[in-house]
Amino acid sequence: MFEAAPPATDTELDQTFAEEREHAYRGITAQEVASAILEGIRADNEQIIIGQAQNLYSASLQNPTAIFKQLNE
Repeated sequence: MFEAAPPATDTELDQTFAEEREHAYRGITAQEVASAILEGIRADNEQIIIGQAQNLYSASLQNPTAIFKQLNE
């Protein structure tokens, strides 16, 4: 079983969310996400953590309560 954790991805859904919050960052492309997932599967990596999601993942291992709070503010 594989698990993929992409960062913000430039999709129609993300564009709407970013516009509502007046954010300029649109994330990486869906093609980049798909390529990273396929590469992870080929390498038999069960956890595929992509791009900036790696930072969040690492921080959540160190202080999950703080990260949860930050994400839900």
